Amino acid sequence: MPRSAIPLMVGLFMIVFAVIGLVADIVILDAAAADQMVAAYPSVVKLTFMLGIFDVIIELMQLDAGIGCVCYHRTAANRAVGYALARILLTLVTIIAVRFISGFTPAFVIAMTLLVVWPILVIVLITRGTSPSARDTQRQTSSRAP
Repeated sequence: MPRSAIPLMVGLFMIVFAVIGLVADIVILDAAAADQMVAAYPSVVKLTFMLGIFDVIIELMQLDAGIGCVCYHRTAANRAVGYALARILLTLVTIIAVRFISGFTPAFVIAMTLLVVWPILVIVLITRGTSPSARDTQRQTSSRAP
């Protein structure tokens, strides 16, 4: 029986986005540590590192779920949904934290929008059922098998 290509494609995108996210997190954490203006506010430094560490963990979750989707593991869909829910939750916490610290910039709004849209797409694509036409094709294929 042919497998759906949706988990494969979502998994490949998850792997690519996880690698990009991990590199960006490392650069952001390094830049935050070296920034002298931010160093004057220890609570902002602590918040930045705490959110950065959580973001690295979520990116690793995304990488794990993406590899699982590419390999068609049974639990890959659950891991992908878990990643997506964790990403949405951390994004909401980040929005709230930044709102009270500095306010929003256009780049921040665009980044946060993308960080919410991608996990929603993951949930929709991974949890969607098989279409009726695909089920009919699967039934016809399995009924012809000897």
